[in-house]
Amino acid sequence: MKKLQSTICVLIAFLSACSIVQAQDIRLYDLRCNSATNPVGVEDAHPALSWKIASTARGEKQTAYQIVVGLTESDIERAPVWNSGKVMSEQSVLVPYDGRALENGKRYFWKVKIWDRNGKESPYSTAQFWEMTVSLEHFTAAWISAPAVFDFQKLNRHRYAMIKGETHDFLEPMPLLRKKFDLRQNIAKATVYVAAPGFFELFINGKKVSDDILNPAFTNYDKTVLFSTYDVTSFLKGGANALGVMLGNGWYNSTSKEVWGFDKAPWRNLPALKLQLEITYDNGEKQMISTDTQWLAIAGPTLFTALRQGEYYDARLEVPRWSEAEADEKNWQPVRRVAGPIGTLRSQKQPPVQVTQVLDAVKSQRLANGHIVYDFGQNMAGFVSLNVSGKAGSRLQFKYAERVDANGAADQSNINNLLADSLFQIDRYTLKGGGDERWSPRFVYHGFRYVEVWADGELPQLKSIQAKAISTAFESVGDFTCSSETVSKIQQATRWSYRNNFVGFPTDCPQREKNGWTGDAQLACEGGLSNFDAATAYQKWLGDIRDEQQSDGSLPGIIPTPGWGYYWGNGPAWDIACIVIPWATYRYTGDRRILQDNFATMKKYVDYMHMRSPDLIADFGLGDWIPVETETPVGVTSTGYFYYGASTIAKAAGLLGNTADQQAYQALAAKIKEAFHKKYYNPKTQTYANGSQTALSTALFHGLVPDNLVNAVRKKLVQAVHARNDHIDTGILGARYMPHALTDAGEANLALNVITQTTYPSWGYWLAKGATTQWEDWKGEWSLDHIMFGDMSSWFYKALTGIRLDSNVPGFKHFIIKPEHTEILQWAKGKYESAYGSISSEWKNENGRFVHDIEVPVNTTATYYAPTGKATNIKESGNTLASQGIRITGTGQGRVVLELEAGKYHFEMAGN
Repeated sequence: MKKLQSTICVLIAFLSACSIVQAQDIRLYDLRCNSATNPVGVEDAHPALSWKIASTARGEKQTAYQIVVGLTESDIERAPVWNSGKVMSEQSVLVPYDGRALENGKRYFWKVKIWDRNGKESPYSTAQFWEMTVSLEHFTAAWISAPAVFDFQKLNRHRYAMIKGETHDFLEPMPLLRKKFDLRQNIAKATVYVAAPGFFELFINGKKVSDDILNPAFTNYDKTVLFSTYDVTSFLKGGANALGVMLGNGWYNSTSKEVWGFDKAPWRNLPALKLQLEITYDNGEKQMISTDTQWLAIAGPTLFTALRQGEYYDARLEVPRWSEAEADEKNWQPVRRVAGPIGTLRSQKQPPVQVTQVLDAVKSQRLANGHIVYDFGQNMAGFVSLNVSGKAGSRLQFKYAERVDANGAADQSNINNLLADSLFQIDRYTLKGGGDERWSPRFVYHGFRYVEVWADGELPQLKSIQAKAISTAFESVGDFTCSSETVSKIQQATRWSYRNNFVGFPTDCPQREKNGWTGDAQLACEGGLSNFDAATAYQKWLGDIRDEQQSDGSLPGIIPTPGWGYYWGNGPAWDIACIVIPWATYRYTGDRRILQDNFATMKKYVDYMHMRSPDLIADFGLGDWIPVETETPVGVTSTGYFYYGASTIAKAAGLLGNTADQQAYQALAAKIKEAFHKKYYNPKTQTYANGSQTALSTALFHGLVPDNLVNAVRKKLVQAVHARNDHIDTGILGARYMPHALTDAGEANLALNVITQTTYPSWGYWLAKGATTQWEDWKGEWSLDHIMFGDMSSWFYKALTGIRLDSNVPGFKHFIIKPEHTEILQWAKGKYESAYGSISSEWKNENGRFVHDIEVPVNTTATYYAPTGKATNIKESGNTLASQGIRITGTGQGRVVLELEAGKYHFEMAGN
């Protein structure tokens, strides 16, 4: 009996050990709150919590979870403010906090554990945190600004000189603001909240508190003012401390005379600051330092800054130790208390703008006039960074351009035509002398590849000059490359253009305009989401759209706007951004909150289109902008988006439980489809409107063609492309639709041929002409850095790697792998970092066989359309599908359809 008991005990111990091993195979990682890692400044009453699961076991998934939240890391389990208990659910993305009310300014720590497919419990994850923002009623700091004029004597001399006929500029410098204060020892935590339209840089005790630049992001300051939140505990010390803030004009005080009227913006004023520093000591006591009339100001060395013109800096005017406690305050002046902007204060949630890459010049050329032109080999958004030495008073000038003229000089003629009588994209730096000097502009950025440098007199010694590329610092989540160098370069050019045109908000170009054109943004949205984690940045910009929508539902062509764009530059194909972007973001993330936040705006815009289209044909607005040759009627493209808007509103209403709107807009969409077909379809030619590539693609892409006519219209589209010798003949709208429409017709190979042509017009033609970014027009006569032709990248992921969303399941909880056959490619590989983990698809043609490696993240599933006609042709890791437990769900059209659980797969298959 004792021997039996001993055996049973050993067996129990062995089984327990096995259970522990199984549980330990699960690893939880990348915990996020509101899709961000350890965010501060959280406003939501119910933040959404997500985590990823790693496991080597095929078919692994979550069956339950438990979340615990506490006020300190050590109290998470012992004294939680929320313990979800064991929740039987697969949900691992965007789980809403459901505990007691969260307190403003408090930091909350959290961790999670799960139960796997066999019911085994994992260890808890490593703890992460989020911090709630300050409540607006407790954000009591005053708005302050520097003196309107620092030196009235200098101003008087300048105006007297103007009377005498002199025309030299009077430059009012950007201010430096400071506050000295004392703290006790034993600081536990310190958080600072900073609102400062246009831009600011914050220093504490001589050190900049972050790598952020051009902060905060641009808004309509009469509606919304963003504030930034920083944990600055490590910057403070017991004893004397100092806060220092540099202010820049940004979009709040635009001085440039241009066609959009930003110099007449209703919000325009001198830069202002509202700052609140909250310190908590070890014993729980608090201290607050806020902006008030005790702050001091002095003129800084930045003499001029305008976003489209440039920045002038005189290093001789630098103020020693200006942001340190020990600074000499003798020449500083009291600040003014001001009313500040009237917009509502909101926490900035999106990633900040930062330097994302530093590039060295690939070559340089000295011109006959002594100027030096540097070629950085890549078109970008950013500015130069230099190391120079020379005599005090020597002035360097930097002219930024996308191309050079016949003599090699910087040529701005393609981008400088919308500013009146002013320098464009020129920075100036005046040396202080005495050794090496390092400088970059702070409050401007430019679009450029080339920089022409010269001096007023002898050129100082330029020890180094680099280009700093900048953008909103969202994470890269997509990666694609393939055997075609042309296709891979188009992908890289698209990624560059997308980042270059997202500096706080989506823009058309980073040089001439820097405007938030809605059409460009909506066309680039899905390509952007395929490559970058841009969801929170889009959430911010959708707030800007809500701010600009008029009572009748209309929207301007640029957002934010000083008032320009309501009467031209807009229309359904542009304004539809208010629907395309929230819907696409929902599909890529699975986050319904973006639909909840924007549903009223979306619906109001569809109602506006309906009001403008009594016969259900939306014949207004901009159309297929910049076509190669054939123009398509505006009514075709605008009605396409009218239908898209109505049908998308119906889907969103259904998801949000609004049955009445779901039914009403489904009925409206059906009527629009009927009206479109009646108006534009020609039964004799089996085409729509004038039979252009854009007209046919519009009808197919938006689903406006009756089912019984789809194949016939697809054939007409193929014929229209062949009629142009397999070249594109569309503008920006057709350029998005056509590759997808051709792929649906089984003509992905033709679509890729169109894209990669090296003769005009094509994306491949741009590369043959030296493009490193997407261009504004097919010939390359205008801006060389636009993103409105940039949906190519989303097509690469879908068609070439096969990674596609399931139209019925958002957020990649279930997804499709369906690569298309093309004659051009021998291999392709793509990766997408979803909210669940890494999805990868890598295939190659090898010795007459198709080899395909696929990764499906834990807690997800996928449908794989294997490109072979017989299941017996397929082996997975050298074994039959049946022996690997892989389920076959269908065959047809030269494919075998397989259902894949989580895991890594290695498929090999012969041809049909």
